[in-house]
Amino acid sequence: MPELTVRTGTSAGIQFPLEQDVEVGRGAATGVSVSDAGVSRRHAKLYRRSGVWYVQDLGSQNGTALNGRRLERESRLKDGDTLSFGGVLCAFSDERDSLSGSVILSNVGHAVVGARDAKAALSGLLMPEKKESVADRALRFQLVYDVGAAVSATLDEDEMLNLVLAKVFDVFPKADRGFVMLLDGPGGELKPRAMKTRSGAPASITMSHTIAEDVVKNRRGVLSVDAMTDDRFQQGLSVQMLGIRSVVCVPLLARDEVFGLLTLYSQNLDSRFEADDMSLLLAIGAQVGLALANVRLHQKIVEQELLRHDLALARRVQAGFLPRSAPEIAGWAFAAHYAPALDVSGDFYSFIPLEGRRMAVAIGDVSGKGVSAALLMARLTSELRAQALSRTDPAEILARVNAALTPELDDGMFATLALLVLDTETGRVDLASAGHLPPLVRRIDGTVEPIPAPPNLPIGIQEDAEFQGETFSLRNGETVVLFTDGISEAERNGVLFGEPRLIETIAAGSAAPGGVVSRVLKAVEDFLQGTPLGDDVTLVAMGPTLSPAPQAARTARMAPV
Repeated sequence: MPELTVRTGTSAGIQFPLEQDVEVGRGAATGVSVSDAGVSRRHAKLYRRSGVWYVQDLGSQNGTALNGRRLERESRLKDGDTLSFGGVLCAFSDERDSLSGSVILSNVGHAVVGARDAKAALSGLLMPEKKESVADRALRFQLVYDVGAAVSATLDEDEMLNLVLAKVFDVFPKADRGFVMLLDGPGGELKPRAMKTRSGAPASITMSHTIAEDVVKNRRGVLSVDAMTDDRFQQGLSVQMLGIRSVVCVPLLARDEVFGLLTLYSQNLDSRFEADDMSLLLAIGAQVGLALANVRLHQKIVEQELLRHDLALARRVQAGFLPRSAPEIAGWAFAAHYAPALDVSGDFYSFIPLEGRRMAVAIGDVSGKGVSAALLMARLTSELRAQALSRTDPAEILARVNAALTPELDDGMFATLALLVLDTETGRVDLASAGHLPPLVRRIDGTVEPIPAPPNLPIGIQEDAEFQGETFSLRNGETVVLFTDGISEAERNGVLFGEPRLIETIAAGSAAPGGVVSRVLKAVEDFLQGTPLGDDVTLVAMGPTLSPAPQAARTARMAPV
């Protein structure tokens, strides 16, 4: 079982067995509690994914280091790694990784004396090469059944493989050493995962690379003798020192997928493995392969369920950053629509009340999709609100947002953003854009025109970027429309919905913001004809109304809760 050893002064340290995901910190609720002022209450997390352990810093004040290097992102842990949590040294150990030096694949010579296709394992049990009684045959079947029942009783791979070796040693008294190697993914390298010796003492084993490749590639069991009996290999010192006389190796196979191999060694010249032993071990290998397939399927289902749970939580959290309703300002109407292409989105919009009767309206699109885009969206929305608290110049607000976020972003991460500041008394609109699509204004005569702002850089490209703005006015009955490229670039059979079609749709009916939003969404839906959205869709419309004291328009479709 993996362990984390926390070094305390000159003592050997305190060992924490890692049975499940744990957090490290000063807090009493953490799985690994460290009483040190340099350690945050929730400092780091150790977690297992697909049988591999990882470490991740949880935003601690003093950081986490792996083998002397500060963590910037999650990192895989290996046996013997050292960890530092705010100056507290720890050691990670994993017996499975430590096996890697115990089984050595080499070109040591072996003479193959028998081979059998894995699918022939059952016929080998039914028709053994040696005559045996009905009782002996029943015993062989009972042994296979017992192994199958035992390995199906656990969903932990390491526990199962060690249990397999224990059962196999009961079944095969000839075996002096045995081990299991699993493929590191389809077509990957073979890596030791479990090992056992008859004496219980640790030992190293040299395994023929040729035999291992034969077993995996040809999906067959192999029975062999080593080079000690062959004059051509008398100089094979490693083989001679190990004293290995007989080897039987079988694939762990399920539904034509090879997961690895199971190997037994005998050191006794008078107790070599025979063809019937190989048939029995092939049947056991098939049971183990099926158990491995079930364990990994279960792991995948659990991981998918956890992912669904995390995404549902992320969706609810993200919804908290979006407006719950449209602003209610006498003489103005607002409408909005928001629909993520995936569970969470990189699109966003915001209504931010400012001093006086001013209102800031923002729309943005973060590069990428999914969780990473949603995290940046949340950070961008928070920073935008903070910078707009005491300012009304959209160009200045964008410049400050950009200066704050750019140093935090990885290469390739950026966001386009359009910010409007409305003076709801005069109809004046100040606009600044960070590389976003130009707003469209439907004038009182029915014409629709883009309002191009100066071509500023997106947020996150250049820390000291300057932003220029543009000013225009809205009269009663005119509407300004903000949108993301999920609208204009909605695609069906290689054809885009396009900005000309969007302009035509806005001009084709009422100028009321709610009507504009509904009309555009209907036009996009009709255009797609059932084709799923390829990108997040966000649409915001607003404008002064002809009525002196109108009822503010509600959003056509608000953010999911």
